[in-house]
Amino acid sequence: MTKRQSITSIFLALVIAATFLAACAPKQAAGPASAPAAVPAPAASPSIAGKPAVQTPEDEAWAKVIAAARKEGLVTIYSYNFVGDVGIAVSKAFEQKYGIRADIVTGRGAEFLERVKTEQRVKQQYGDFTEGSQVHLMNMKKSGITVSSRDIPSLREKDVWRANPLAYDTDGHLLGYYFSYYGPFVNTNMTKPADEPKAWKDLLDPKYKGKIIMNDVRVSGQAYTVFVPLLNRGILTMDYIRELGKQNMLMNPNVPDAARMLARGEGTIFAVGSTVTLGPMVAEGAPLKPVPMQDGIVGTNVTASVLKGGPHPNAAMLFMNWLLSKEGQDVAARSKNALSVRNDVPDYSPQGIRMNPPKVVIMDAKDDDDMSTMFRDKAFLEFWK
Repeated sequence: MTKRQSITSIFLALVIAATFLAACAPKQAAGPASAPAAVPAPAASPSIAGKPAVQTPEDEAWAKVIAAARKEGLVTIYSYNFVGDVGIAVSKAFEQKYGIRADIVTGRGAEFLERVKTEQRVKQQYGDFTEGSQVHLMNMKKSGITVSSRDIPSLREKDVWRANPLAYDTDGHLLGYYFSYYGPFVNTNMTKPADEPKAWKDLLDPKYKGKIIMNDVRVSGQAYTVFVPLLNRGILTMDYIRELGKQNMLMNPNVPDAARMLARGEGTIFAVGSTVTLGPMVAEGAPLKPVPMQDGIVGTNVTASVLKGGPHPNAAMLFMNWLLSKEGQDVAARSKNALSVRNDVPDYSPQGIRMNPPKVVIMDAKDDDDMSTMFRDKAFLEFWK
């Protein structure tokens, strides 16, 4: 055998051996023609006691609420305060945060009370959430058309509250989200500081007859918000209310409209104004000013409730939690030119409306209960005829 033939034989033997070994090896699935680019492994989630932690809000139950709310995709809000630019700012911020649309229907509390009752009676409910006067929301609770929001994560925060959201309802059906002073306002173009009323008895002066603007107590709860706490503390009496009713007051069912009447000079005093409602008007230059009555004005929270039986219950609860969070309070207070219930949010009320009154009556749960009873029974009607 030649040298060339020997090398060929050795090569053939190696090929046969390699083929035999390949046939005996375990079968493997064919791989891709080219390997994919490496993908970094996800970072490990922080854990508590070996259990993966849920990112904010903090517990697994609340994470399920958020997930369910996003599937619902909508919350319908019956609102008195979220009007115009305020409503736009609030709904836009909430949607940007969670991808959930907030539809806002504006109106008065008494109308919403009857509307929700009717919706529930015919089993065709649209509203999920409402906010406004404690009078109407307490009556909603008494009518069984609200649910508790007491367990939302925002309420677990400590040492952040300027005014306790649970002040009027420890059950959590009504939660306070704006703080406001309630009392008389004057038109600064018409009333010099020396001529401003100093105490409630001054409103009985004959010079104010036919010049005091008042909300219609048949549809607005604002007069109850002012007078009931002052009556309960003995600062005012029913005899005073009766005498005030003889002043031929200028009735208006809507608080902003009543404030605009005062700004136009159609009256001298708006007896039951509130800093949260009139703040935006003052910021825009309206000549309105609160009067710090020496015998007392009322300090209270504007309230919000989640409605029972709404089509988007998780989105409504999520909106409530966001509204009371630092982010939600900043958006709501800044857009409303108002004072937040949180002390970690700046005071956005305009300088011309900020107050340091000599005496403030802070409304409590009994006041709220009495107000809703008086409104339901129309107890004030006889005084304003």
